[in-house]
Amino acid sequence: MRMRLHSNQDRPRGSKRRIFLRAVGLFAPFRWHFAALLVLIGATATLNLAPALLIARIVTEVTPAPGGTIREQSLQQAPEVVVDAESLTAEEAVAADAGSGGGAGS
Repeated sequence: MRMRLHSNQDRPRGSKRRIFLRAVGLFAPFRWHFAALLVLIGATATLNLAPALLIARIVTEVTPAPGGTIREQSLQQAPEVVVDAESLTAEEAVAADAGSGGGAGS
């Protein structure tokens, strides 16, 4: 039994362009499947970027700026609370004192 690797009789006839257009024509009934496949590939590629973008955002938020440590930056960004002691009731004054670490136990 002899095997033929390549013979001229097995090759399609015609120009490469004509052969390509004929092959594309064979897939015409499946053009909507092909379009859906392209949309799904695009959606998958976009969703695969989400973890990298989230990690980049976290690193940007957590990494200290050149001007100090994370704690110094968080203290600078914390809102300042100003309370007028005369306008507080007795319960509010005790709660505010306890929350700030002051009071009889300090």
